[in-house]
Amino acid sequence: MPMNCSSAWQWELASNGSVEFDADIVGPGVIASFISAALTALISLVVAYATFSIPTELINDIDGVIARGLRAIFTSLRTLLHIPSIAKTEGEEARDERIKVFQTFMLSISDQVLVSEMAILIATFAKYDDITIYSVNVVVALGCLASTVHLAMMPLLVRQMRKHRVIKASRSISMVIAAIMLVLLLVFQINDTWGDGTHIYFRCALHDWKKDAYNLSVNWISFAVQLLVPIFIIYANYEVIRLLYSRKSDDETEIPSSGTVTDDQTRKRNRLSRVYDSFSGMRTYAQQSRMRRVWARHRARQIIQSNPSPREQRRHAYFIAEDWVFHECQESFFWRILWLLSGNLYGLFDVLTARSNSDGISGERDSMGYGQIVPLVLLILPIFAALQSIYDYRDRIKIPEQQTDSAKEYLTPSSEDTQQVVDTQSPASIIRLDSANCTAPLARSATSATEPDPSRSVRRRQTGLSNSPRLNDEVMMTVFSSPTLPPAEDEAHLQTGVDKSLRQWALHDKYEEMPFVSFFALIHSVFMLVFASLYGWGMASGYDYLVLPLNVILALIMARRVYGSVFLWMFARKNRHLFREDNQSSRAGQVAPDPSQRMMYAQGANAAAEEDEE
Repeated sequence: MPMNCSSAWQWELASNGSVEFDADIVGPGVIASFISAALTALISLVVAYATFSIPTELINDIDGVIARGLRAIFTSLRTLLHIPSIAKTEGEEARDERIKVFQTFMLSISDQVLVSEMAILIATFAKYDDITIYSVNVVVALGCLASTVHLAMMPLLVRQMRKHRVIKASRSISMVIAAIMLVLLLVFQINDTWGDGTHIYFRCALHDWKKDAYNLSVNWISFAVQLLVPIFIIYANYEVIRLLYSRKSDDETEIPSSGTVTDDQTRKRNRLSRVYDSFSGMRTYAQQSRMRRVWARHRARQIIQSNPSPREQRRHAYFIAEDWVFHECQESFFWRILWLLSGNLYGLFDVLTARSNSDGISGERDSMGYGQIVPLVLLILPIFAALQSIYDYRDRIKIPEQQTDSAKEYLTPSSEDTQQVVDTQSPASIIRLDSANCTAPLARSATSATEPDPSRSVRRRQTGLSNSPRLNDEVMMTVFSSPTLPPAEDEAHLQTGVDKSLRQWALHDKYEEMPFVSFFALIHSVFMLVFASLYGWGMASGYDYLVLPLNVILALIMARRVYGSVFLWMFARKNRHLFREDNQSSRAGQVAPDPSQRMMYAQGANAAAEEDEE
């Protein structure tokens, strides 16, 4: 039957029941497959984040604070539900294996979501002649949900994909094609006749596309909100493509995530100050984080030298902590997870809203036909991928355990050797910290030269703490914090009367353990969680007057970030000598390792202590 785009003809078809639901698009099987994939991706990212299975270059110090809180919650739930842990010991090797396992699983989820998004978008344009506006609205909502999922996962997969040109090119082309189709549909929705009941079919609404100037002036808020989604999609795809094809990735930058600069890297640059000579030198979060550390220490010392009142010192310590936590939170991986949560909420509510507005459409919407069973069966694929990843991880961590057991059989000391081993708990032995590599070697007495138990050395290598004795709670916390001892001349300048919290900001490098950091981290985390949830729900609900203040808040946040970056850049150019001194301290081994390494050391020490008690 030829298409007649008059409103009377379309609504006559609707009244006769000739316009039916397209179950292959709006059916429960298709909806369930997209929603389950999005929730699986979100849960996987949260679990990887809480277990420190995120690549080091993607996290910062504040991630360590937030992840410890999540780990405490998960540990309590696991104890309450009597769920055993996968592995009893943790170390750097186990963490690397977990990262590979999570990357493999997330890559399968991301590919499934991207392919499903392309399939449903291509099918929409292929059915251009007879698809309804109702079905297109559902397709756009599903496309936005799928885009947020695979775009949020891409930073975890960039390092792996950069090594394979074919995979990188195919993924980039697929992303660009999907983004173009989705943005076109979003632009088509910005139509005065789209949702006013004039048209039922997509083809008719597209031919009658118009944007009246008067309606635009009256409903400018709604128009601005509608433009935000395609802008976000375009920008997110641009960022991913830029990461994939940039000359250097984050793991190849001059300054590692721990903030240290090696001699080879320094020789290549010849001058450390070149890092701070332009914004291109600040292209990584690691560089900005290190610069912010130097600024916080310098600012605290300036305040102390001005000799303010104790109350003013405490107030300045609050300001330093809040500013440091704000910028660290905005550049943290936790913020990426919250944006994924916001995108999931937007896509979920948008799908449910679009599916419920079915004026003029008849038929059985929830019929379970062939097109619904296939997507539901395909939900088994993520389960298979998860099981494969879990068993691969278990097999990989069993290899060091088997090597340890074999070594114990050959390295078991005789009874005479056992009697000669110096007791690690005796007063003659003390534990001193090596801040360069975060190990705790045993300083034995001058009268003892006996080697330690070889089986214990093997066990220490397994947990990531080679040749380390048993660590009590106090020592383990010290290993976790890994403070940089202040120089004696700095201690002499800070006499009594200086606020303790401000003195810690001026002398120490364990910024995630600084005063008020946990407090402000909790406040900013809760604020970001509430903001991301409201933003996703508000964008999908259509309440423009709710989205407008949220966008104002977002603009203020971005303005503060830009101001902080500009101020930090100007501070770095003006005080290059501070960064040269910090660089010398880094080469001397006075910089603490990154948060994930400290957590691994603490877990390894705890596991070693448990084995000794057994």
